[in-house]
Amino acid sequence: MPHYAKTEALRLLRNRRHIIFVVAFPVMLYLINANMYGRQIDPGGVTYSVVIMVSMAAYGALSAAVMSTAVPWAVRNYLSSAIQETGARNRIEAVRHARARGWL
Repeated sequence: MPHYAKTEALRLLRNRRHIIFVVAFPVMLYLINANMYGRQIDPGGVTYSVVIMVSMAAYGALSAAVMSTAVPWAVRNYLSSAIQETGARNRIEAVRHARARGWL
């Protein structure tokens, strides 16, 4: 379990957009909304700060799920742009060009 947590922490820190939308944005929204509506009680008897906290946790989880599925597409796009920059017709040619130029 500690290895899994370490791997996930490193994965989180690698992508700055991921940190902004999964951690910072929900925390910022929670602090703003909890200060404005936190002491009010909804009809179910729960304070709005609790409702907002659960909403922001759900938003963070949804953002994490979206970002984790977007990563393979991003890698494919980066590879495609790198292949185009070398002037190669396919990935094998791109590797040959990169090795010939000392990039790999």
